[in-house]
Amino acid sequence: MNAGRPARSARAGRSDDRWYGLEPSWQILLEAAARREHGRDLQLILELDRVSYRVPVEVRGRRESVNVTIDFYARPPYDCFGLPAEEYPRVFAVPGATSPHRMPDDGALCLWFPADPPERRWRPVNGLLALIDLARDHVFFEDHWRATGGGAAASGSGPSSRTASPGAGGVSEQFAAARAAAAAAAAPSTWDRIVADVDAGDIATVLGALLGVLGAVLAAVIAATVAVKAYKAQQREARRQEKATFYAEAVRAVEDYAEAPYRIRRRDGSAQARREVTQHISDIKSRISFFSAWMAIHGTETVATAYDEFARTGQTEAGRQMTTAWRDRPTKKDKDVPIGSPLPRVATDRARTRLLAAMKKDLDG
Repeated sequence: MNAGRPARSARAGRSDDRWYGLEPSWQILLEAAARREHGRDLQLILELDRVSYRVPVEVRGRRESVNVTIDFYARPPYDCFGLPAEEYPRVFAVPGATSPHRMPDDGALCLWFPADPPERRWRPVNGLLALIDLARDHVFFEDHWRATGGGAAASGSGPSSRTASPGAGGVSEQFAAARAAAAAAAAPSTWDRIVADVDAGDIATVLGALLGVLGAVLAAVIAATVAVKAYKAQQREARRQEKATFYAEAVRAVEDYAEAPYRIRRRDGSAQARREVTQHISDIKSRISFFSAWMAIHGTETVATAYDEFARTGQTEAGRQMTTAWRDRPTKKDKDVPIGSPLPRVATDRARTRLLAAMKKDLDG
């Protein structure tokens, strides 16, 4: 992609005149895990053509936390090498540090090779937390590279442990230990001794040596199997947590719509307030449509049906209440702000209960 040109998204159906960084659906899916991990430390800065995230992270070997900045551009001022802009953000940490894996123009971290296949690169589907962890690891490897006189290359060409496959990270240290144990057990010197014992006719010693080799190999296989099972269990739990967060965001979208009548009743009657309220309601409906489509495509039929019923019931009840609220007089005094009693939402609450039961069953299944 040439610098300065509008960034075309990899997602089908998205037009260039509404860039990905300001779409609530994109932000929700990107930020979910990072918000759980870093909470209020994760700062979001929205600009007309740039979305920036800033967060302090702890890096092994450093006493002070390191500030990481991640910039997503609508029209990147740098070369994306053919990748969509959202798959090639700028990541900054420890400005001015010496490293062979920094961009020459602005000092951004060089975290992956653009020509690598998708599974070897960070992508938005991996989430913001994985990108933050990748930057943290990169800073650690840079520190190690400098501390050892540049003898160990800084790692940055592949995904972090949160995005890697079992063969590329995550439990790779355990696999390496298992392979090392097997290799040590079957070292050439061991086989040389076995051959010598065979030549000498010492069968008992030969059998003992072979059993030792087989035992070491078996131990390595068991260690690798345990590591794989632990990794798979960890991945299942991570996917469950991400899905639970997504479900909660979907419920919140309908709840935001149900709260709209209160916002209308508390407006001050100005044209600006009217525009803000209508834009707020429009954004909520867009989020509900996104979640409904996602449930229909990726969710179970039970959850998708229950969510559609919840959304439809909530919009029906809140829609009538909004019509009434628009006809009421605007709020001019503080004493008029309290509503007194909550607006009825019996049908919405029933649909919500059925939806939560369906979601819980899907998460526990």
